[in-house]
Amino acid sequence: DGAVPSRVQPTSFVRRRRRSSSRCSRLRVRPAAPSRFAAAYWRSRFKATNEPVNAKIVNTASESGLYGNAGQANYAAAKAGVQAMMRVLAREAARRGIRANAIAPGVIDTAMAATIPEQVRAEMLKHIPLARLGAPEEVAHVALFLCSPLASYISGQTLEVNGGWRG
Repeated sequence: DGAVPSRVQPTSFVRRRRRSSSRCSRLRVRPAAPSRFAAAYWRSRFKATNEPVNAKIVNTASESGLYGNAGQANYAAAKAGVQAMMRVLAREAARRGIRANAIAPGVIDTAMAATIPEQVRAEMLKHIPLARLGAPEEVAHVALFLCSPLASYISGQTLEVNGGWRG
């Protein structure tokens, strides 16, 4: 049918939980790694036909994995791990015609970002040269680009979508 097999995967999310007995919130990171299952599937297709499968895997990482944020060591480590996993997968799967990349969004205008207190949000915006939060569609456009023929020589990379912000 001409469709190029692609897998775009949000790899984890953060849920803030507040304990009633404490003012501190705890971050709980829930990683999901279906990318390895997608890669295994495409590897098996390659073995069956012995021809490159021309597949793409795009995982969502985070700016936190590149620059870190105070109080988010577990989240930053998980997102850095996603980026490393994509670099390794890109090397392992290239000969089978599989490209693997990550997207590292900065602060994106989502329901999670809506919970950021206004004072904190204003401080964040001071550090974003474009002076605004990103839109979910802007991240989606990068994923589409990475899955398109325009990115046929891009593999093992992390593309930042952050309005110029550097942590």
